Amino acid sequence: MTTIYHNPRCRKSRETLAILEEQKEEFNIIKYLETPPSEKELTEVIKMLEISPVELIRKTEKLWKENYK
Repeated sequence: MTTIYHNPRCRKSRETLAILEEQKEEFNIIKYLETPPSEKELTEVIKMLEISPVELIRKTEKLWKENYK
């Protein structure tokens, strides 16, 4: 089953959710701001996507810009 880590405030996340709903297939929604993924889950997602951890970060967020950029 497909899983989407969803943020209702994010336009791209809402668009992705709409695509999944149009496909009429079952999927699991995890609102990651309410239920943050564990370190193990994040490691699995990073491995599955074949990306570096920093590529998961929303770099346009104020928190990132002020503290980590």
